[in-house]
Amino acid sequence: MLLLPLLAVGIISGLLWWAAEKTDRIAASRQEQFIDFAVSQLRIQVAHSQESSTVWDDAVHAVEDPPRLEWIDANLGSWMHRYFRLDALFVLKPDRTPIYAFDDGAIREPTRFDRVADAARPLLDRLQDRLRRNDTEGISDEMLSIGESDFAMVEGHPSVVSVKPVMSDTGAVTPKPGTEALHIAVRHLDSDFLEMLEAKYLLEDVQFQRNELKGYSSSPLASEDGKIIGYLVWKPFRPGFAVFRQVIPSLIVCGVMFMAILLVLMNVLEGRSVRLDVSEQALSFARSHDPVTGLPNRSQMEIALAARNDDYDVLYVDIDDFKSVTDALSLRQSEAILMETGRRLARLGEIYHLDSDRFILIVTPQPEAAVLGLCERILAKIRQPFHLDSDMIALSASIGVATAPKGLASPEETIRRADIALYHAKAAGKGRYAIFGEHMEALLQERRLLETDLRSALNVGDQFLVLYQPVFAIDGVTIVGVEALVRWRHPEKGMIAPDRFIPIAEETGEITRLGEIVLEQACLAALLWDGLVLSVNASAIELSGPEYASMVQQTLKRTCFPAERLEIELTETALMKSDDALMTNVNALRAMGVRIALDDFGIGYSSLARLQKLPVDRLKIDKLFVDDLGADSAAEEFLATIIKLARSKGLSTTAEGMERAEQLDVLRRLGCDCLQGYLLGKPMPADAIGQLISDN
Repeated sequence: MLLLPLLAVGIISGLLWWAAEKTDRIAASRQEQFIDFAVSQLRIQVAHSQESSTVWDDAVHAVEDPPRLEWIDANLGSWMHRYFRLDALFVLKPDRTPIYAFDDGAIREPTRFDRVADAARPLLDRLQDRLRRNDTEGISDEMLSIGESDFAMVEGHPSVVSVKPVMSDTGAVTPKPGTEALHIAVRHLDSDFLEMLEAKYLLEDVQFQRNELKGYSSSPLASEDGKIIGYLVWKPFRPGFAVFRQVIPSLIVCGVMFMAILLVLMNVLEGRSVRLDVSEQALSFARSHDPVTGLPNRSQMEIALAARNDDYDVLYVDIDDFKSVTDALSLRQSEAILMETGRRLARLGEIYHLDSDRFILIVTPQPEAAVLGLCERILAKIRQPFHLDSDMIALSASIGVATAPKGLASPEETIRRADIALYHAKAAGKGRYAIFGEHMEALLQERRLLETDLRSALNVGDQFLVLYQPVFAIDGVTIVGVEALVRWRHPEKGMIAPDRFIPIAEETGEITRLGEIVLEQACLAALLWDGLVLSVNASAIELSGPEYASMVQQTLKRTCFPAERLEIELTETALMKSDDALMTNVNALRAMGVRIALDDFGIGYSSLARLQKLPVDRLKIDKLFVDDLGADSAAEEFLATIIKLARSKGLSTTAEGMERAEQLDVLRRLGCDCLQGYLLGKPMPADAIGQLISDN
């Protein structure tokens, strides 16, 4: 009988040891999965990091003979080292002659490439062979160009070596396949990457070894040819063994209680196993779902569409002006809008959240009338006010629709067509939808060509014509200023209106160069019109640039134009953004003596009550409020309120869109300061303004 408790303890100890071993094996397997996932992601991240600058027209030009080494260093070298933590970077000519090297934290002689030449050679062979064959395998929405990467030892460091071609992002530069310059990035695995693994996955003593270490868990690093270059090893986390060591003393002391202790410990071990399973499920969910809305993400959508073998319709939904609206909201409120949008759309079909304000809705094929009805229902749901704390926000959306006939279009092609249709819906105005048609592809190509022509025109500079619309005093006769308005004289397409090329200039970042050209032309022309105020429009993108105020100051100095005669016009929406750089530029301009005018006042996001906080000198009342003067008493009362409030704040007012004589009478009675519109004067060349001043 005395042996029975010992036998029971022995049996229980054996069972616990077995359970601990099983738990430890599960934990070790989980750790190996985490390590393998992190290493594979690092290869992808290195390639993505390279594409941030290698797929770029400017990069193609920079690496041509003679290479622009300062540009290469700023975009393909030291910047990538600082921003993406890449350890070594090299740029090679198509014949593999190195022209730039960054290594060990500094720019080196190009011959430094010799230290990675052996590791990079097979990658270069494969990549150049694929380029010559126009192989596009691996290109997707996330990966814009082909490349090759592998694990290799680089001077004793286990490393990811990645090779990418330097390619055009617009298609404007098309070298012969296989003659592209090459960019090589090296990321060591025995650097801060090991510290990241320890911190992210709660591992201990992660290190690289050429061979496995006794008592350590390990994950092999193998190159593409199957050769193992070494191992990532770490001290294994053994929850089962830790529990076993705590339990044995209690079993020896309390042998008579062995059954109760057994049940308790089995419950503990089971709970740990469940938590491990829950953690794995949470990790899997995070990989396939958006963290804000909880909806399936792009990768999950691609998997689901690839598995479909039937027809379906894709609706690409984008919230209009989402960034402009949410700039004034907190992060929590912005996320609340996205979550509510997802809930509203989820009732209409299979919903995915791609990024920011874009959603994809997958539905079964329907007749065109039914699809249009569905689009109307979606737009109606988005237009319903969003309740945020004590406020309500009204939004709209645009939709692009594309159909995927069975076997005739890949999921990627269908999504691309829906995206093209979305672009056309937005071009037509807010709150619209469009169904993909073959003509849209041609229109999109035309826009891309216009973008290329715009860059060329900015390099030349003489294709842009500045017209001037006069601004009159309230008597309707005396000219007090002019507003500069740009037109594009395309050598083949003729005169192009601003609403076609200004949005392209803003999207491509070329608006800054265009604005400088217009400002200089206008200042030189207005020098002849003594006493007149020159108004020049500026976009929010220009004003958000750190050098804008300095550019204005240099232009005024270069043209000898007085700062007090210059007035910069910006939209109400732009000024209401909480952009530190924009407000810094506005304050710097006012300090020079330059006036600030608020264009299109009344149609943005601010209110009359917030007018006193705006750093402006003049309000330009939008044509929308002038149109109904003389016919609608409510419009007259509203305009009177704006003028009265502006006067109380010391601001002058200009009414835009004057087209009828009765509007002039009302504005005189209300006390508006200045007038502008086709009734008094249309935009005209500089010499016509001079003649008009002379006639006056």
